[in-house]
Amino acid sequence: MAGGIYFLLKNRKNLKLLLNQKVCYIGPGTGLGGGFAKINSTGTPLFNTDGHISDIIIIDNKKNIHKAEEVLCGTALYNRTGHHPVEINRSQKLLNSFRTEIKLMGSYLAILIKSIFLGNINKYNAADNWPDKDINFARGITTFLIGGSFGTKGKISEIIYAEAKKELSQQGLGHLHILKIPEADKAALLGGLNFIDIKSIVRKYY
Repeated sequence: MAGGIYFLLKNRKNLKLLLNQKVCYIGPGTGLGGGFAKINSTGTPLFNTDGHISDIIIIDNKKNIHKAEEVLCGTALYNRTGHHPVEINRSQKLLNSFRTEIKLMGSYLAILIKSIFLGNINKYNAADNWPDKDINFARGITTFLIGGSFGTKGKISEIIYAEAKKELSQQGLGHLHILKIPEADKAALLGGLNFIDIKSIVRKYY
């Protein structure tokens, strides 16, 4: 999330959406990462809540209950199709064969975003529910950052992104901003380096 914010801020059109704003990060990769922050006027994220979204309840259109990570990540697609996402991204035939499953993930992303925006954040295990202050922080967020290799790379991510945007618009939530993080791999590396205390490592080993 931290690295992704850096890359997004390189595009000046994102300044109003990010600076001095609350944001939510949703990162579908092998699993499902998450984060919440207030970005200050210099572009530094001030993190809030524990950020765990993998176990948020997703209720689909058929009233089935899922953990978010069970239906929105690369592993979830593999479990549904028997094919690795990289393999599907490289094959138009596989993309066509599994388009319904991929679009369904876009629907799940829309449900997750709507739940966070409305503050309807319930965990699969009630004991893991956030305190009210964390839910209140997340409620009303209008800018969502999509990261993770599964969420940003290839045709799969394009289909998921388009489907989520379409469904949110149909539900009167077209004003929500959904920004895909460019250069996801570099963003992840940059974000990791952001949290390394270089001085302490030098003192310990040198």
